[in-house]
Formats: sequence, structure tokens, C-alpha cells
Amino acid sequence: MRRLVNIDEAKRHLRYDEEPPELDLLIEMASDAVLNYLGEDATFLDENGQVDGVVPFAVKAACLIWLGEMDKNREGQQEAPLPAQFGYGYPPAAVVALLYPLRDPRMA
Repeated sequence: MRRLVNIDEAKRHLRYDEEPPELDLLIEMASDAVLNYLGEDATFLDENGQVDGVVPFAVKAACLIWLGEMDKNREGQQEAPLPAQFGYGYPPAAVVALLYPLRDPRMA
């Protein structure tokens, strides 16, 4: 499993006293989403795609923010829909702000 944050970090961020049964799944989902966004630029992964060493602070923070969004909007709804020109499928703005500087520019 490729987890960018641990249970204790997630519980603190989400302000949980007890660990809900779905927290493990939420951590995996948020971690996968961040890693998918970073793609090949996730240089802290080993050749098998597992976390190797220290996860950069910006990556950990982005994972926690995305985790919070997933926890808050469990059914996938959004409080403020994205403008039509941006479409859907993009990370929350704060996550992009943290991760974008870590990505190399790409052509679509």
C-alpha cells in the first residue's frame, strides 16, 4: 500500500478522537489521488512504486487536504461547483497549489 500519511496524522487533521473504520480507505484514496497527480514526478517512490524515504512536506499536506475533502464530501458533491471551462476531475485548488511546483511541465 502506498500511504503518504499515517493514521495518527489523518486523525489529527480530521479532528477525530476515534478511528472510524473507513479512515484507512480514505487515506489510500487520497494517497493514490496525489500520486496520480504527481505521476513520474513522485521521486520519493522506489522502483516498485512504494514510499522510499521521507515524503516531502508539501506532498503530505496536499494528501491531508484532499483527505479532508473526501471525508467532508463522501458522496462526491461539491459546495461550489467548478466553472464550466475547467471541467471536473481536478484536485482541490489548495492541493494543486502545493503540488504544481513539484511537477515538470508536460505536453498533453
